[in-house]
Amino acid sequence: MAIPPILLMVPIYVEMVDLGLINTYWSVIFLYSALNLPFNMYLMTAFFRSVPNEILEAARVDGASIHTLFRRVMLPLSVPALATS
Repeated sequence: MAIPPILLMVPIYVEMVDLGLINTYWSVIFLYSALNLPFNMYLMTAFFRSVPNEILEAARVDGASIHTLFRRVMLPLSVPALATS
């Protein structure tokens, strides 16, 4: 996140030439994923840390396993953050 993407253009172009991915959809997919991944990880980490522990404790008291806790509590709460990502 600290390096502007414009500084990475020449090394990325050289790498894409070496991999034979110039003018392909795969190069666009790789670049988009690589350049947006740090921001998305930061966003999702900040969101999950901001969820109150009381909500998680209430689900645990009701008998939710860790997988149920994620699927039925955290995932529905994270829809706005996922949409932003």
